[in-house]
Amino acid sequence: FPWRSGGCFLYADESHTSVLGLRQFARASKCAFGTLAMNDLPLLAKDPSVAQFIEGDMATKPASKLLAIPGESNFSGLKTDLSCLSELRKEKWRILLDAAKLACSPGALDLKSCCADFTVVSFYKIFGYPTGLGALLVRHDAAPLLQPAEATYFAGGTVLSISARSSFVVPN
Repeated sequence: FPWRSGGCFLYADESHTSVLGLRQFARASKCAFGTLAMNDLPLLAKDPSVAQFIEGDMATKPASKLLAIPGESNFSGLKTDLSCLSELRKEKWRILLDAAKLACSPGALDLKSCCADFTVVSFYKIFGYPTGLGALLVRHDAAPLLQPAEATYFAGGTVLSISARSSFVVPN
């Protein structure tokens, strides 16, 4: 993703550890970042104040905007209302959908009607084996946004403790 100064990264407060790891790229690029409640997602296109920023705030016209949301929360089982994603795309948001849990339910994930730019699935959750293996599905028009980065890994097992609502992280 083209992390740029003046950009914005938002993620649902029930996001997986690996999504929280993206904050390190936002911080390094001087992007604002913060959280929003999954139930507030339909409000974001019209009211950006539903987001709670941890560092910085959203510029009037951010250089780039990335929103990461789980299709279904690993913590509460709450499912995201994906019908509002097209409205967010009209507002120039790029969408990263964590479909790891959602993809486990037959028929729950319809990529034809879901307009996420990037969709992540877990083979472990779909097939039960192997751990640590998944896939990143990328919309054709979003492929040019992917950029090589330093070899870093931030996910389950690499942190002892982390908070979605602050910058707190204790590496393992």
